Amino acid sequence: MDGSTKTHFSSINIREKEKEKEKEGKNQNPFLEGAIPLLIFRSAVKEMPKDFGVREGFLEIVKDFEGMEKVKDAIYQSIVEDFSEKEECWNCLARRKLSELLVKLESRKKKKAQERMVLDKIKQNEMERMDVEEESAFEDEEREAVSYAIEVFEEAVQVPLFKKNFLIFIALFLFLL
Repeated sequence: MDGSTKTHFSSINIREKEKEKEKEGKNQNPFLEGAIPLLIFRSAVKEMPKDFGVREGFLEIVKDFEGMEKVKDAIYQSIVEDFSEKEECWNCLARRKLSELLVKLESRKKKKAQERMVLDKIKQNEMERMDVEEESAFEDEEREAVSYAIEVFEEAVQVPLFKKNFLIFIALFLFLL
């Protein structure tokens, strides 16, 4: 590695160490901090030190897990240390933040889809409740209309002219139902 590359990555390491210090105290459990995946990664790198694909494979595995920042940082550091002269190193480093952003976007999409499902279910339940209320209200209106019609017919029967036509009123009433 030349001097400018080392300077660039030392500034990255300083920022990463600051982030780690902030996170210290949050996760005291080595498993939650990625100690086991880090151990597995380091063992794989020992077995295949010149294999860039091993590092890319580990990045692909840990990208979806929260709390794996130490592991990711170690993988990227390993890439810089062992492959800084290769184009694939710089390509991988350039894609780091974009990959992390894509993971966050996918997570947001999943969350929004879940929220939409919940809202759709609530909306569906509300619509069903409103249908029941409307149906009940309509039944009340039906009862009121029938009662009114009966009252009108009862009054009509009392009027001598309508006694003759009472059957016509009944037929009309039945027709309207």
